[in-house]
Amino acid sequence: MIDREPAPLPYGHYGAIAAVACAVLLFEVLMTRILSVTLSYHFAFLTISLPMLGLAAPGVWFSLEPPRPSTLFVALYASAVALPGAVLAIVHLGASRRGDLFFWIAVILLPMLALGTAICVLLLRARGNQISRMYAADLGGAAVGALLAVPLLHGLSTPCVVAALGVLPIVAAILAGSRRHLVSLAYAALLIGSAVWAMSRIGRRSTKSGRPRRASRSSTR
Repeated sequence: MIDREPAPLPYGHYGAIAAVACAVLLFEVLMTRILSVTLSYHFAFLTISLPMLGLAAPGVWFSLEPPRPSTLFVALYASAVALPGAVLAIVHLGASRRGDLFFWIAVILLPMLALGTAICVLLLRARGNQISRMYAADLGGAAVGALLAVPLLHGLSTPCVVAALGVLPIVAAILAGSRRHLVSLAYAALLIGSAVWAMSRIGRRSTKSGRPRRASRSSTR
């Protein structure tokens, strides 16, 4: 019997899994800072254990029920909404749900289930030598996320950065062949614009709160 060569995998799929892997790692690192402030440093471990569950659970499910052709784009667009949605939930409900552990589990797990589903589907589409290339793209995207995490933690609002991570699944969807380019680009622009606007508001508040302190210090002198 002659082994058939696998059908060529579009190069955009490699970029898609790299973008998703970058979003996963950035979400883990940045959520560690958010949880350390909103809850306690003891709960930062949730940002490691729950993402692992979010990455593994879809793989177990797809071993029983193969993914549909539309599963990839559904997962990518769901994660693009879930990432900023998690930040909004923490900002508006985090204080009142401080002691509700299930709330914090849902905030972290839901985006990771969507991102994990996208990664699993992309890996399942690879055949033969494509599998090693797909894993290389996955690791490359995660490495880029690790490098970006350090500068993003300095001088920028962490919740705004996490909300802006929703752009990465949109980029992955476009690279994977989504036909909804106009809607995707409009949503990505909305996310970036909202994040920049929120950062500017936070910067204005910090400068206003800093002026009275400087004035009081000068008056005491």
